[in-house]
Amino acid sequence: MTNFEPCIDGAGWLSMARTDPAWRRKGVALFLQREIAKHAKREGINLLRLWITSDNKASILACEKGGFRRVCEAAHIHTNLRDKRKSTATPSSASHPLIQSCLKSNYLTRMNGYIGRQWHFLKPTTKLLEHLENNGELYSVGDCALLVTKPEKRFRQPQSSLTILKGPPTRSLRLGKEIARGLSARVLSAYIPYDRYQLAAAKRVGFRRRPWGKHCIIFEKRLH
Repeated sequence: MTNFEPCIDGAGWLSMARTDPAWRRKGVALFLQREIAKHAKREGINLLRLWITSDNKASILACEKGGFRRVCEAAHIHTNLRDKRKSTATPSSASHPLIQSCLKSNYLTRMNGYIGRQWHFLKPTTKLLEHLENNGELYSVGDCALLVTKPEKRFRQPQSSLTILKGPPTRSLRLGKEIARGLSARVLSAYIPYDRYQLAAAKRVGFRRRPWGKHCIIFEKRLH
C-alpha cells in the first residue's frame, strides 16, 4: 500500500508506503510506483515527490531504482504550545520584492530550493507564495519571513505547520511559536535543513525531532 495526494504546487505526493514482509524483494514497491505514475499522469500531474528516513536503505534503493533522485535533506521537528498568547504579528501583504527575496534566500539555498509545508515538500515560486499570502499564511517581521498554517485538528490536537523562508533560524522559530500560539494551535511542526546549526537552534527554542522524521531524504521524479 501507499498513499497518494496532489500538492498545491501541482506535484503529487507519495506517503505511508508499506509492504507485507512476506512480499518484500518481489518488486512490489516498483509496481506501486509505476501504477501511481500512471494514475498521476491521468490526473495531469507530471512530478512526484516523497521522503524516506535515512536509515531505510531498502526503500531508498527501491526509490532510486524507480527513477527518483535525491533533492534535499531535512529534519522534522515539533513543539507543544501549552499556553495561549495573543500575537502581535499579522499576516503580510506581500510585496514583489519580499517574495523575490524569499525565493533567493540563504535558507532556501540550504534546502536546495524546496520548502516543507504540512506533510509535503514543495518547490516555491512567485505564484505559489502569492497564493499562500492570499491564504493568510505569510508573515514578515523584521528580517524574518515565514509561513504558518491555520491550525487543523490532527491526533486530537489543533496543529499548525511552520515554514521558514528567510531570516535567522532561532529568531524565526521563536516568531513561529508566537504566531501559532496566537492562532490557538497546541502543536507546531516544521521541516528544517538537516545540519548541526539548524538542529541546535531548534533545540534552543524548545523543538524536538520527531522519531519518524529525524533525518528525511526528499526524492523527486519527473514523469515523461
